[in-house]
Amino acid sequence: MDVATSFLADAAVRNRFFKWDVEGLDFLYTALGGATLAYARRFESMPSKETIRVLRKSVSVFEDYLIAFLGDARCMTSTELLERRLMKRKHYTYAAYLAVISSFPILRGNIPSQDLIKAIVAKIAEIVSIKTLDNVNDALHTHEQALRSLRMQLGAFTSPSFNLQERHDDIGRAENSTYQLALFTNQLVSRATDRRGPAFRLYLEDFGRYVKGQTSSMDQKLGGKKIINIRDFLIRVNEKAVGRIWLAVDFCFLNSFWYLDAEDLKAIDHVRTAADLIFKGCNIYDDIADLETDLQNKILNSIVLLALDNGLCEERDLARDPITLKTKLEGEGALYLALELGDLIFSMGLKELEEARDYASRIDIDGLEYGTRILRLFAMRKWLTRQHNPARLFKPLSLQVSEAITDYAKYVV
Repeated sequence: MDVATSFLADAAVRNRFFKWDVEGLDFLYTALGGATLAYARRFESMPSKETIRVLRKSVSVFEDYLIAFLGDARCMTSTELLERRLMKRKHYTYAAYLAVISSFPILRGNIPSQDLIKAIVAKIAEIVSIKTLDNVNDALHTHEQALRSLRMQLGAFTSPSFNLQERHDDIGRAENSTYQLALFTNQLVSRATDRRGPAFRLYLEDFGRYVKGQTSSMDQKLGGKKIINIRDFLIRVNEKAVGRIWLAVDFCFLNSFWYLDAEDLKAIDHVRTAADLIFKGCNIYDDIADLETDLQNKILNSIVLLALDNGLCEERDLARDPITLKTKLEGEGALYLALELGDLIFSMGLKELEEARDYASRIDIDGLEYGTRILRLFAMRKWLTRQHNPARLFKPLSLQVSEAITDYAKYVV
């Protein structure tokens, strides 16, 4: 009996030891979440009472899973991961919320409620595995160890038979915890699809693409063999975006109950591309919020690369201390230029969603579009909350793309 089967078959209620962690979950974010779920009821696929019930149930099931299966001696327990800040409660709280508003437009009414919850839990486990391994790689690994861990994680997400390594040191146990989470996603999807069908083939393809992008993103470190440019970033590095794998789980569960005809597959292809672009746009917004942290870690994120390409700073400026360089970039308007680049990519995703509308008989495109705009707000939340000037606060709320930025569209793949 695999991990997913044994866990989901166990109806016993385990004792909770989780306490509310307010980091990243303050009143603003909680209020935003509640307000957006309440507004979502205007879409037929997202009745408010059901979305809230499924959200709470999904978090509960996921927390039970953490207790049950990270207790394996080869894994670092959820308590240890939380204490070491390798995993954070906000990761799975946000993941659950965003999973609900993205899964309901695709799955509600098409599959039974209990299977909808399984799909959402699989997506939560997917994102927490990815975020936690990112933290392990940043805090504990060399470059080569990080590359190896990504290959192992890919196997945990996709292999028909994956076994944890017998490692009992702290790093090995932390890695194994991320693989165990990935394996849970793999097993839920495999059980739903029997590892067959077009949606499952896309699942495997999308995970391979994601890991390739993650590998390329490791070239962003200052001091490497060469400094990549913004075009390289858009073509190779931004493939680390999780949009395709995020919805791949939903399509697998949809395919487990419905035969997907040519029209369905066209709709899915457009929605996959839309999700890919929308999450790539959100990566730019994340880089704006994380600029200071990335500079301190000697990571040249997209804001620096865009500034170099537009003459807002020079390579010699990269030798400055992080605060001075950040101040220069802000003063030159690099953050607003990056905001436009994010908006360009995001708007390309919205166009793909519109293309999907002609073929989508089972998918609520309006509901999905609403969810993408909420995702954009969440991606921008840290930067928005730091703005003290009201004019600056409201400027980013609508999409803005200048002519100077539109030329970059040809490099977005």
